[in-house]
Amino acid sequence: MVGLLNCGRDKYYSLDDDACWEFTDTVETGCEIYHVNSAIIPDFHVRIEKSDDLPTK
Repeated sequence: MVGLLNCGRDKYYSLDDDACWEFTDTVETGCEIYHVNSAIIPDFHVRIEKSDDLPTK
């Protein structure tokens, strides 16, 4: 993906984090609107450190 986006690793991780948080916020909003039980879809607002294993090409 780094090559396809034509960006550096730091920028890629920044874009990836932004996309993940946007997804999480969207799911949370949907769960509130549709009264989804939190046992079915948990809170995704948890930061997990990513390994630095992106391919170099």
